[in-house]
Amino acid sequence: FNIVFVDPPYGKGLDVAALDGLVKNWLAPDGLIILERGRGEAHLTHPDFNIVDTRDYGATQIVFLKAKSV
Repeated sequence: FNIVFVDPPYGKGLDVAALDGLVKNWLAPDGLIILERGRGEAHLTHPDFNIVDTRDYGATQIVFLKAKSV
């Protein structure tokens, strides 16, 4: 996929689990992930993705990610 929207339940750590699933050949090489999460959650990190941008809207944080180049 070229664009993937991910909106797991807030505060349950499922955002990282969803990213783990996308590593397994679901995302096109230059694909974009748009992840919705709770604004107050711990800083998001993942070894396979770079955060391109982050935006806050009320209680929601939108994180834009791309796969790291190999």
